[in-house]
Amino acid sequence: MKTPTDSYKRLKKTLSDIKTILSRVPPLFCETDLQHLKVQSYVLLCHAAFEEYIEELSRSVSNKAIELLNTEGIITKSLVSMTAWETIAQIDENIPRKKIKLDVAGNFKTFANASKVNLHKQIDENHGIRKDNQKSLLIPIGVDPEAVDFATFAALDSLGVSRGHIAHKVKIQREHTRNAILADVDTIFRGLQSYDAASCECIKLRMQVAN
Repeated sequence: MKTPTDSYKRLKKTLSDIKTILSRVPPLFCETDLQHLKVQSYVLLCHAAFEEYIEELSRSVSNKAIELLNTEGIITKSLVSMTAWETIAQIDENIPRKKIKLDVAGNFKTFANASKVNLHKQIDENHGIRKDNQKSLLIPIGVDPEAVDFATFAALDSLGVSRGHIAHKVKIQREHTRNAILADVDTIFRGLQSYDAASCECIKLRMQVAN
């Protein structure tokens, strides 16, 4: 894998397509309720796009880690992280997941493949881009988003808060402007390059060769 990943390229196109919804919205304020609703819709769509990107990144990196293990016997940093995450999750009663049998855990390759299955279920059940969402999707593949790029980590969390306010309150409050939200989205998009690069590095870093 190399950066920019296919997931990042798709995100770029998606954000470009979404931007059209802001057509005829003034840059610094909303003159009508319709214009405000367009801005709110843009926030919701961008949130969905960023969420999809992080989920796709986690899924593709974990798939690549397992592919390298199964076909070439290579253990990457992502694979080590994924199995370590699964090991901890198996003994954490607060994390719901399908338990892996003892005989499976005794075979590293089988355990690693089962770990990927459980991670993908975790990805499928994800709903959001808040701090906990980011960590649960990226730490299993070897990327701590808070450590990699704290500004992006916090900006995504802030957008998640904004999305929640919009999604759960049926009222029109003109609190977002076109230029402000465009700047926020662009900052997040550029910052996600660091997530992208760190994820690829976790695949490149090979801890050892499995026998």
